[in-house]
Amino acid sequence: MKNLKKKYVVILYGGTNDVGRNKTKDGLKIIQAFVKKGSHTNVIVMSTAYRYDLDTNSCISNEMKVL
Repeated sequence: MKNLKKKYVVILYGGTNDVGRNKTKDGLKIIQAFVKKGSHTNVIVMSTAYRYDLDTNSCISNEMKVL
């Protein structure tokens, strides 16, 4: 990470494995720490992919909304 320059772009695109385990807060902390470490380069954080195979009221769907 320390070798990246301002001309580079890092894209963070997470999945739903940890969201399904109620680890959303932990994931957010990790993402925030990563972005802080990468303040000398371009960091793009994308949203987690929506799970169309689950009910909109499932616990995973609700956690994804929080994330």
